[in-house]
Amino acid sequence: MRCFMLAVAPLSTFLVASCLAQVAGDASQYAVVKITNYDKSETNLVMSAAELQSLKTELQAEAPLIGRALQAASNEWKADEVLRKQKFPSTAFGARQATVIGPQYDSQQKAAAALDRQRPGKARVEPRRQLSKPESERDRVVEQALELFVEQLDDIKGGLQSGESAEASTNKIALTAGQVLRRTTAGKTQTPYHIAVPDNFNPKQPPPLLVVFSPGGDGRGMMNQVRASANKAGWMVIGCDKLKNGMKIEDELPIEKDLVSDLHTFIPYDHARLFYGGMSGGAWQAYHLTWRAKDRCSGILAFGGWLGGAEDQKKPFQKNMAIAMVNGDKDGNARAWEESDGKVLKTRRCEVRIFHFPGGHVVAPSDVIDEAIAWLDQQAGAKSSKSRLPGKRSM
Repeated sequence: MRCFMLAVAPLSTFLVASCLAQVAGDASQYAVVKITNYDKSETNLVMSAAELQSLKTELQAEAPLIGRALQAASNEWKADEVLRKQKFPSTAFGARQATVIGPQYDSQQKAAAALDRQRPGKARVEPRRQLSKPESERDRVVEQALELFVEQLDDIKGGLQSGESAEASTNKIALTAGQVLRRTTAGKTQTPYHIAVPDNFNPKQPPPLLVVFSPGGDGRGMMNQVRASANKAGWMVIGCDKLKNGMKIEDELPIEKDLVSDLHTFIPYDHARLFYGGMSGGAWQAYHLTWRAKDRCSGILAFGGWLGGAEDQKKPFQKNMAIAMVNGDKDGNARAWEESDGKVLKTRRCEVRIFHFPGGHVVAPSDVIDEAIAWLDQQAGAKSSKSRLPGKRSM
């Protein structure tokens, strides 16, 4: 694990926003609700009766897991050579709570007006005192620990929600060692993809999975370019058609959702070792799927890729991934972004390694792919040997 920089906005705001994004439904009753966050700070919000009920159900299920998450976060904190110099501030954290303030209202506007009345007027707002250096340092440590704690809690919840061993699921399709086949997603987008099963496939020990994308939507072609190297590592490869450069976001997202759902439901793979990859715009697709999709990604195999520029670098890419940037020494565009993209990914506590080879904007030779996949496999193995649990992460 690497030491990391904090997001600019308060984490508690993201926690509440994430929570609200997961609740659905509308109701005729609204209330002002006080949310007590993990760090014991408080936030007041207007929520519908349906939203409030959904939140309370989530918090009730989450409460018994808090202790496990704190212990897991503390263990990872102590194992880090930088963070272990400071004590993990476990006493600063608690369970989230939701408390209704005042009566319920028959419209969202009335509840919002009641919330506004509770806020202090400008004349009564005291200017914030500038924190001393020790106070600022204490806040920084607590924020770091809080993000780690929430990440561990997400892992535990994800493991319980998925609850799968792939071989035990009756939904998984039957695969044969060395087989190559085509499948179409069960969702509305009917997205075709291609599956290359490794020669050593054993349904009782599902293999790691590498999902690759092509800038032109040629999933089979991209799969074939990495298949031999992946087979040496015992990885399954899936090449996705349909997703390609130049698509509108409203067209991309349903396809991504269908693909991820189909893989998670029907393909027998090791969910602790899921990798994305691709060439050029396909690498961009791989990077961005890590913040759009819920399934936790172990690493990225990026040929001639980039995060997408300064604005895209701000996206919340998943943490703790292994990133193999594989670029030709004459690929000026990709190489120009290696340093800045690498810095961004390292702030997400990702391990980044650059693999260069003689050539331009093309997929690397097989020996370089062999090396990159072997490194990714080693990194994923090191992480899975820790206390972290595989599964789904929260959006």
